[in-house]
Amino acid sequence: MSQFLAFSDPLVPANPTYWVAAFKQFGSFQDSGGASVAITYSFKESGASPDGMWTARPLTEPDKAQILDAMNKISETANVTFVEGDPATAELLFAATNATSGPVGVSYSGSGEVWARDLAPNTVADNSYIYKHELLHAL
Repeated sequence: MSQFLAFSDPLVPANPTYWVAAFKQFGSFQDSGGASVAITYSFKESGASPDGMWTARPLTEPDKAQILDAMNKISETANVTFVEGDPATAELLFAATNATSGPVGVSYSGSGEVWARDLAPNTVADNSYIYKHELLHAL
């Protein structure tokens, strides 16, 4: 366990260094001055990632449940609320891919897109960690 985490937290995995790294990024929603922040989100179910590395696949209901769980867990501990919006104007877009190579997840802070990759034979719906981690990068 990291020397900086001397507490037990059900949201932090047994080896928290990778998780904690997500907190120190140049996200779009930092420095709100302590005020509550409402962030619109939607789902991207087709098209390419901003860098062209991946193609989105349709999200299943279990995939969306993992995304909603990530947002709920973060809302429980931060002064942030997530409101579903129009994909054309949402500040965050969640996507999944079944690409066979690349990182497990990517957050594109310029576009607000948060992506996760299936790791065969499992899908992102089986990974309770990746959207939490990538969402923290985006924030």
